[in-house]
Amino acid sequence: MTNNTADVIKLYGTDEPVQAMRTLTAGPLTCQFDHGALRFIKIYGKESIRNIAFVIRNKDWGTYLPTLSNVLVEQNEDSFIVAFDAVCIDEQQEIFCQSKIIGTADGVLSFTTDYTAVTDFITNRTGFVVLHPLTGVAGHPVTVTRPNGDTEQAEFPELVDPIQPIKNISALTHEVLPGISVCCDMTGDTFEMEDQRQWNDASYKTYVRPLSKPWPYTIAKSESHQQCIKLTVLESTGQAASSTLSETSKPCVVTVSKIDNPAAMPSIGIGLEPQHLAGAKACQNLIRKLAPQQLVVWHELGKHNGEHLRQAAALSQDTDIKFELQAVIPDNDYTSEISELADQCRDAGLTLSAINVAPAIYLKSLMPGPSWPEVTDLADLYEEVRRQFPDVEVGGGMLSFFTELNRHRPPTDQLDFISHASNTITHASDDVSVTENLEAIPYITKTCRAFANGKPYHVGPSSIAMRFNPYGSKTMDNPDNKRIAMARMDPRQRGLVNSAWTTGYIAHMVRGGISCINLHAPTGEFGVFNYQEAWPRPGFDDSSKQVFPVYHVLAGFSQAAGKPQLLTHSTMSREVEAVAYEDDGNWVVWIANLTCDLRSVQVSGLHNSGAKVATLSVNTFDQCTDDSEGFERATAEAFLPELELGPYAVVRITTLA
Repeated sequence: MTNNTADVIKLYGTDEPVQAMRTLTAGPLTCQFDHGALRFIKIYGKESIRNIAFVIRNKDWGTYLPTLSNVLVEQNEDSFIVAFDAVCIDEQQEIFCQSKIIGTADGVLSFTTDYTAVTDFITNRTGFVVLHPLTGVAGHPVTVTRPNGDTEQAEFPELVDPIQPIKNISALTHEVLPGISVCCDMTGDTFEMEDQRQWNDASYKTYVRPLSKPWPYTIAKSESHQQCIKLTVLESTGQAASSTLSETSKPCVVTVSKIDNPAAMPSIGIGLEPQHLAGAKACQNLIRKLAPQQLVVWHELGKHNGEHLRQAAALSQDTDIKFELQAVIPDNDYTSEISELADQCRDAGLTLSAINVAPAIYLKSLMPGPSWPEVTDLADLYEEVRRQFPDVEVGGGMLSFFTELNRHRPPTDQLDFISHASNTITHASDDVSVTENLEAIPYITKTCRAFANGKPYHVGPSSIAMRFNPYGSKTMDNPDNKRIAMARMDPRQRGLVNSAWTTGYIAHMVRGGISCINLHAPTGEFGVFNYQEAWPRPGFDDSSKQVFPVYHVLAGFSQAAGKPQLLTHSTMSREVEAVAYEDDGNWVVWIANLTCDLRSVQVSGLHNSGAKVATLSVNTFDQCTDDSEGFERATAEAFLPELELGPYAVVRITTLA
């Protein structure tokens, strides 16, 4: 992890400090203390609980970043004590918390928080959140203890559950290693679990205050409460201590191999919003060089007009790139609205290759249940779209995120493809969570395929940041260029971490059989070009730099569209991801370091050890952002199999014939 300010900006797009975690040990248990939360709780080296945190959210589900004080961390030979105070405050309200964490030599961990509202405090959730990991947990059994003491057997769902898989919880017990289990006991309120993979999070989340109770709710001024989470290691058999060896001390092995009857690499698209059409027009030469297979245009009837579509049509003609229209239809007379949309497209001279339509109400999240708001029947809507737009592919699903798609699955008979978008900062905004959440993608794609009835599957436009907030009134403001959950502007869009995240996202989606991956945008909050914006852009403001690092990833995979896929496997897919394809007899392998640390990688299975390696890293950042050819100039011959990847570095390996 680097602390050099210039390097931090290159990595993250912001000079906001990166806070190191503190390792704590108690008997067979280890964990990381991270700004008031416990992460990666391991028993004999095996992750058992991903996170325990006391979480406070506002009425829009935005998560407060607490201000800590009086922090005490005391690590003894075989136990630890942590204590701290925390304040969550904004212009309207304030709450104060006191927490104490104790880990003992027998592997018992307790995390207790007392909290008091300093003012009347309006919240959707205030209390503990416990995250269970996916590996070794998904599809496995769990023993549930009810508040009355009864127990019953359940299962962590394999496919993504659209609602709460387990309710009415006071404790959960699951096996971590053969003969070794962990009991997570929760007191202070009734807990329930939701499948957080719904939101592209790599965990099952058990949280306080059931959603059946009204929200938002108010904690009255001076009102105080206490909650506690207690972990206990059960039936310990003295598992071999060698299992505690840090995985990061081992090299990652990336294996590449051919596939019988390989699928084609997906097409690549980029998003385009009406308010950024002028910026896209100014960057049209760079769009032409990036050469995506499509631009995905957002259009809301009643909000956007035919002029927006005329500008989009002109851009399509100037760049010779086809367009998909994502259209939001007001919840009125859909027949006349779709007819109006067709007229607008014809008047604008906009030729579409695809159209994806959704009623406006589906931009908001709704819990599944027996009754939904009165809305157009989707089957009738798709039929009318096909009538008004003959010879155009018709897509359906959700223009928002997988959450909404999984909760209201569309009829597929009238569709040419099914789609949804994603972001990765709905619940947490730290760098570890951003890349960690890629682990959820295989479960999302598997679940979607289970109800897509064999239809082609498109995703996006997707980015780290959130395009709009289906769960509240707005996305979170980010005037100070920080890491903020549910923000529309995330500084990492401009940093190397986005290149690594995008490579990892594409790798998982390729394995999920996605036909088209839409990502980012030319300019604006999700831009890949250095165009002047209304927010600070350290390292790019008042510079002649042309592109952000992620440009080169998008350009590379745009060129790869349609080429035969190769199979890749990483022994540490959480830390290092890879995706590969064949190009005129050469093998092309992209590898991304998804961590802030140096990673050693061994590449196995290539048909030739001689290769050219292009590198996106802190060392090549300036060269790669100066212009659109910088990545090609950051290429050198190398003899594999060993590589060293710096923090959030991305390499493209091209074998030499």
